[in-house]
Amino acid sequence: MRLADLGLRLGECFFYDYDFGDHWQHQLRVEALLRPEPNHCYPVCIAGKRACPPEDCGGPWAFMALRQQYSLFHIAQQLEEIIESGDSSEYVEELHDLRYWLTVDRFDRTTVNRRLRR
Repeated sequence: MRLADLGLRLGECFFYDYDFGDHWQHQLRVEALLRPEPNHCYPVCIAGKRACPPEDCGGPWAFMALRQQYSLFHIAQQLEEIIESGDSSEYVEELHDLRYWLTVDRFDRTTVNRRLRR
C-alpha cells in the first residue's frame, strides 16, 4: 500500500502496527507533501530516536524490562568477569549483546538510510 493512497493531510498522524503479537506500534505524522526528486532514492529517513529493539524481544514492556536489566552497572560487572576469565573468545555472543545495550540510545540515520536503499 502506498501512503498517498491513504489520503492523509499535512500534520495528520496514524499508527502502524509492526508486530501484532508483541504490539509494536509506530506513530507516523505527515510532515510535508513533496514531489519526488529525480535521481533520489526513496523512502528516506529524516530523523529518529534510539536504536531499534532486538528482534523478538517480547514487545515494548519486555524491552523496557531488558533495558533496566542491562544497566551500566550490570554491563560493567559482566565485562569485568569476561576480562578476568582471560579468554573472551567464549563470550562473543554475550559481548555482542552488551555492545547493543551500551548503544541502545544511539540513532544512526546513515545506517537506516543505507538499509532503506537496499
